[in-house]
Amino acid sequence: MQMRSRELPNLLRRSGADRRLQIPPRSNLSTKSGGNPPEHAADPARAASILADDKDWFRRFNAEFAAALPRLGPRFVVRALRAASEAEGVGEPLLLCVRLYVWASRFGAHFARDGEVRRALRDALCRRGPVVLSARLVAEVRGCGCEVSEELLCALIESWGMLGLAGYAHEVFVQMPRLGLRPSTAVYNSLIAASVRAGAVDAAYLRFQQMPADGCRPDCFTYNSLVHGVCRRGIVDEALRLVRQMEGEGIRPNVFTYTILVDGFCNSGRVEDAVHVLDRMKEKGVAPSEATYRTLVHGVFRCLERDKAYRMLSEWLDHGSLHPRCGR
Repeated sequence: MQMRSRELPNLLRRSGADRRLQIPPRSNLSTKSGGNPPEHAADPARAASILADDKDWFRRFNAEFAAALPRLGPRFVVRALRAASEAEGVGEPLLLCVRLYVWASRFGAHFARDGEVRRALRDALCRRGPVVLSARLVAEVRGCGCEVSEELLCALIESWGMLGLAGYAHEVFVQMPRLGLRPSTAVYNSLIAASVRAGAVDAAYLRFQQMPADGCRPDCFTYNSLVHGVCRRGIVDEALRLVRQMEGEGIRPNVFTYTILVDGFCNSGRVEDAVHVLDRMKEKGVAPSEATYRTLVHGVFRCLERDKAYRMLSEWLDHGSLHPRCGR
C-alpha cells in the first residue's frame, strides 16, 4: 500500500489474488445479535490484531465488535485507529486503519464523518504513509460490500497534501468516475486545502475555478483555504479580494477567515491593517477567538519595537480596542 512510484495505479484492475481477498458483502452486521458484548470489546490492541487477519478479519471483527459499537461510539474507533497505526509485526498498519474505517462507516455517517475519527485516520495515513489508492486497496473496500466513499477519499487527499503529494491527489481526483464518485464541494475542499498545504496555490486556484462546471458551490471553508494560501505567499491584498468575493456571493466570513487575515497582515509587517481586521470583525458581529488575539499579540511584537508593542497592547486592554496611532 505504500507509495513506491509516482505512477497512478489502475484503480479498477483486479487480480485473482484481489478477488480471493473479497468477503461476501452480505455479512451479518446486526447490532442486536451476539448477546452481551465480550469483555475485550473495548480493547483497541485486540481490534488491531483481528484486523491483521487477512483471510477472516471482516467476519471476526464483526462478530466481536458489532454489538458493542453503538455503546462504544466513535471514541473506540479513534482508539482502535491509533492502536492499528502503531501496530508492529501484525501486518501493514495503513491497511489495518483503512479496514477499520471502512468497517465502522457501515454503521452510519456519524462514524465516517466524526471529526475525531477523521483526524485519527488522517494522522495515521500521514505518520505511516503515504498510501496509494491501488487496486488492492479498492478490492479491500469492495470486499466489505462497500465502495470507496467520499469521506475516505477526502481523508486520503488530506493526507497526501500534508505529505506534499498534491500532484498525486490531483491525479486521483480526475479518476474519481472510475471509483463511482462525482466531484462535490467536500472533495473540492479537501483537494484545495491539500494543494495549499503542499504549496501548490496555483493548482488550488485552478480547481476553485473548475467548481461551477461540476455543479459545486464554494463555501466558507473553500475560501478560507485560498485566503490562507495567498497570505502564506504574502499576497494579502489578494486575500482581501477573496473576502470581498465571498461576501458578494452571500458567504459570511467566519472567525477563521479573519484570524488568517490578521496573521497575513502581521507576517507582511502591516500591523495597522491587522488591527483594522478586528474593527471589521466587530462591525460584522464576529467575536474574536483566543487564537485571533494570540495571533495579533504575537504579530505586534514581531513587527514593532518592544516599547511600541507594549503601548499598543496596553491601549487595547484599557479601552477594548486598538488604534493604529499607538504603533507609531
